[in-house]
Amino acid sequence: MTLGVWGMPRPSRPARRPAGRCEPRLGTPSPGARLIAGGPERVARVGIITGGAGSMIGAAHDAGLDTFITGEGAHYTYFDAVEWGST
Repeated sequence: MTLGVWGMPRPSRPARRPAGRCEPRLGTPSPGARLIAGGPERVARVGIITGGAGSMIGAAHDAGLDTFITGEGAHYTYFDAVEWGST
């Protein structure tokens, strides 16, 4: 089963940029988007699942994504992201 979407930005982007780029597009107050540091310096494979898909972080990691954008995640998703070196 396929869930969400993923892609590769061209050229690759600095990891700090996706969070800052999400806020104005979603109309969230700053700082609304959160970046979990620990991933690569540049984003190569980005996955997006809307809503509360934080529990899908393992599937994102298994799919080889280095950046995962979702609506919200449980506390443990922070530690999974840091351990796996994802953003």
